[in-house]
Amino acid sequence: MPYPTARRAIVPAVLAAVMLTGCGSSSNILTVQSNYTYPNGDYELLGRAYAEQKHTSVFSAKVMDREAFLALEQQALATKPGADFLVDYLISTEVTQLPILTLATFKLEGTAVRFRELGRQTYRDAPSMPAPGSR
Repeated sequence: MPYPTARRAIVPAVLAAVMLTGCGSSSNILTVQSNYTYPNGDYELLGRAYAEQKHTSVFSAKVMDREAFLALEQQALATKPGADFLVDYLISTEVTQLPILTLATFKLEGTAVRFRELGRQTYRDAPSMPAPGSR
């Protein structure tokens, strides 16, 4: 009766193959910011700043939301002492899905900038809002 022994070896092999299969995906978002938020300011470029976070979850995937981005930004700014914000940054997301686990890696890379002096700018009065129901 060699068949039951061979069948016993095939079942674990098929299960192992199914468990090892998965798929991966990645996405990148490039944000170019040549005109900084504060016009007429004096800035110092501090160089490239980089941060990476890895997440593992079961039956769900971690999403790059505002909190995840802000945590990455703070981590990247911490690599350049005195940095105030990032410009020209790239956000990368890599997700690998296995039958039970989801592995997500979030990366943020950009140019760290420090304020030397903020510009002085005056704004004209904003137009008034129309009264509710006037349209």
